[in-house]
Amino acid sequence: MKRADERALPPRLARPKKASRGWGFFAGDFEWDEDGAESAAAWFGGKTEPASRFLGGGTERVGESSVAMCLLSALFLAAAACSPPSRRDDAPATERPRAGDDRIVAFVDGAPVTWRAVADRAMNLELRRNIDLYVRWKVIEDRRRNLGIENTPEELGRRADAMIAQYKKSQGEEVFRRQLEAEGYTEASYRDFVVKNRLFAEKLTLEKMVRYSYFAEGWVETDRMLFADPEDGKSFLARAKEKGYDKAAEETKEARGRVTRRPREIFLRDLAPADLPPATVERIFSLPVGGLSDLEQGRTGASCIILVRKRQTPRPDPYDSLREPVLQWILEEPLSDAELAAWIDLQVKRSRVEYSDRRD
Repeated sequence: MKRADERALPPRLARPKKASRGWGFFAGDFEWDEDGAESAAAWFGGKTEPASRFLGGGTERVGESSVAMCLLSALFLAAAACSPPSRRDDAPATERPRAGDDRIVAFVDGAPVTWRAVADRAMNLELRRNIDLYVRWKVIEDRRRNLGIENTPEELGRRADAMIAQYKKSQGEEVFRRQLEAEGYTEASYRDFVVKNRLFAEKLTLEKMVRYSYFAEGWVETDRMLFADPEDGKSFLARAKEKGYDKAAEETKEARGRVTRRPREIFLRDLAPADLPPATVERIFSLPVGGLSDLEQGRTGASCIILVRKRQTPRPDPYDSLREPVLQWILEEPLSDAELAAWIDLQVKRSRVEYSDRRD
């Protein structure tokens, strides 16, 4: 078998081909953009390392720090989850390569292999995954259109400033400065790179949809104590009723595997922590601010006592009327990738998805 020389391929094809060595062959109908092939993001499906190297400008220096992708790598998963497999939003997941896409990408015993043949084979091998990726994107894109969410340059700039500030706080100003210098950025030019990055814009759009849903559906913020021994929970509950939750918590020495105080949790009724049974969630949402639960039994075997710190009643106002509070919440409390992915899963679960002649 002979291989075409990668260096002879167009750079926009050779870079992702080389980056893909760590995870196998391509999957999907790629349309490489000259500026970084963002339209292929969805097809990297969790392979963040090679995808990030490529989307970050094609750098293939494995192991070297890149401030661009250090800051954007956290954006990649959620953005990819709602990125289309094609620039055409209505393209079906099983769409064949465009007519005339007969670029030669390899030779087998002297016979040319075209991109069309590779894409056809990849689609057939991972058809189920590709369809599912498109379904996830379609559900979220429809939601965005219905809400009328768009990003203004001013909003993108504010989000970029918040992200950079968060990175500086976690890594330190000096680390940030050295990484910028190593990549040839000034802080201003890096900010400009972020603001113009399509994946960054898609991440902000997704964050807006998630935070808007919290306003529309209502949420609670809780403080939770976990107990391996129910007797410890009963004792804590008695002290909390007598002295107050915080005082009782201060007096309770946390012991590994026995008593744990969870960080505060903010959640929707349908996105409650996985270890809370539905009946417990319903009781939590019925409590007033400052309300204390009884000793509850979690799904993992531990008992818990829950204090409702804050709550937001459903406020299903139009998105435009909540635009600023939604953005402000995002800037003050960025969502994690896990929170974004869980929300996407919930939207797909809520949708009616039917497959016709599905093949695995």
